[in-house]
Amino acid sequence: MELYSKATKSELEKLLKEYKETERCIEFSIDLLEEQDYAKGKLELIKIIIADIEKVLAN
Repeated sequence: MELYSKATKSELEKLLKEYKETERCIEFSIDLLEEQDYAKGKLELIKIIIADIEKVLAN
């Protein structure tokens, strides 16, 4: 995988941690936001990115 060859495992783990933290923050505050549909779209994108990073790390 080309992505993995350009980033070290520790860099990917750090990135994964940051995305998971962002996911938790959005989930926690989504009801307080005016543009909930936009936030839900971004949350889904974050979940896809998390899943992709986890797949790369699993290989």
